[in-house]
Amino acid sequence: MNKEEWAARQAQYWDSLAATYDRLYDSAWSTQENTLVASRLMALMPPQLVCNVLELGCGTGLGYDLLTKSAATKIRYTGVDISSRMLAAFERKHPGENINLVNASVEEIRVDQFENIDLVMAIFTSASYVHLPLDSFLWKILGWLNPKGGRLYLSFLNRASLRLAPKWGLRPDIQYASRRTNDGFVPATRYSRSDLLGVARNYDLKASIVSLGPLAGLLELPFAWPLNCFLADFTLGSHTIEMIV
Repeated sequence: MNKEEWAARQAQYWDSLAATYDRLYDSAWSTQENTLVASRLMALMPPQLVCNVLELGCGTGLGYDLLTKSAATKIRYTGVDISSRMLAAFERKHPGENINLVNASVEEIRVDQFENIDLVMAIFTSASYVHLPLDSFLWKILGWLNPKGGRLYLSFLNRASLRLAPKWGLRPDIQYASRRTNDGFVPATRYSRSDLLGVARNYDLKASIVSLGPLAGLLELPFAWPLNCFLADFTLGSHTIEMIV
């Protein structure tokens, strides 16, 4: 699939979900996942009074909500998304707030468009919808980071996902449908733990690999959360795979 078709498919799919996206993830399980991700993001926040944050695939603003509800520091926020309807929903939720939203794909953002970013984040598998070789993707992000301690939190679909294995096996390139939807699909790329650790080593980066737990998408019931949370640092079979640098 060429980059033009990939971008068109991404825009069309996420536009189609913009009006209902927040409701799709309004559940007790999602709240627990949000809390887990927020705690990881807070551990990456710099000690200074203002944190420059760049979110890739910001959607309707869930990441911004997590940061502003949890962070003790002031957030200077930029969100990038290919879906104009997702960004419109974001703006309706946060009218008049001092946020910068960019309607573009990550692929077309220039490597010199941002600088001195303290935290680059792409949560809830957003990094899997970027149509760049993993090495090139990371190289672009590193050009945006604050050289004095900038951090990364990138979430991908896991190639060994138990949820996706029956249909896709271990194939890296798939057609993916967001939770509880079946009326459309979006192209995505899955990665393995070794993929992420390998590209980090290419840039002499120390990376940790975690997940949202192996039961996400399979047994999302309240009684199962403690076990899922306990296993979230183990990526075998989990639906997501997070690289923290």
